[in-house]
Amino acid sequence: TGADASTTGGLSGQTLIVKDRSGADVTITFGSSTGQVDTLDELNQAFEDNDVALTASVSTSGANGKLKIEASNSAANEVPAAIAGTIVTGSGNAFSASGAATFAGRDYDAGAKEKRTNYRDDYNNALKQISSLAKDASFNGVNLLNGDDLDIVFNEDGTSKLNVKGTVFSATGLGLGELTGDEFLDADSINEVISTIESAFATLEAQASKFGSQLQIVETRETFTKDMVGTLEDGALALVGADTNAEAANLATLQTRQ
Repeated sequence: TGADASTTGGLSGQTLIVKDRSGADVTITFGSSTGQVDTLDELNQAFEDNDVALTASVSTSGANGKLKIEASNSAANEVPAAIAGTIVTGSGNAFSASGAATFAGRDYDAGAKEKRTNYRDDYNNALKQISSLAKDASFNGVNLLNGDDLDIVFNEDGTSKLNVKGTVFSATGLGLGELTGDEFLDADSINEVISTIESAFATLEAQASKFGSQLQIVETRETFTKDMVGTLEDGALALVGADTNAEAANLATLQTRQ
């Protein structure tokens, strides 16, 4: 696996053509020059650098070196991709002298593809429910989850207040877009969707923490205001309120004198 490819089986200058995750051709040239692949490690690194979901390994049987390339991205019970061209030929050769090899397209299992398509539809329906929940989260005409802002006034002249900034937490606002292609048919695409969902969770948690801090401020001001109202009421009562016991005694005294 660590052999110099340029000196093994006449590989120098030969090419391998594969597809990246977006379907574009990636050409890998074997040799010891700059930008060429010289060892198995370099071949796998070239796959990784070019976003190619393949893994290469080499097995030997007698004098023949065989290159094995496997897809690292499992998909809907797909039939293993065919390879156009001869990859192993002749004694000591890992690639054919013709130099080019291309992976053919996928062939999905019909039943598995249908199931994963249904999962994709379920995901899209869930996004619609998220958007509906955000739209319905309104109170007194203010919806903090639909971009509305809220000013909470703490005194009579409005000089003390808290501005609560709203956010858009529809599915689109969370970065969750509707799936229209084959996003649920292979593992890598599913992992990308999961990463997007995890990012949405992180956004929700951050905003929930912010709303929670602002709620604590409002509750603290509410407690302070209630305590202040109680103090003022007690003070007013002390100024204008009558002592019922004293007034009862005065009335009894007056009645006795009368």
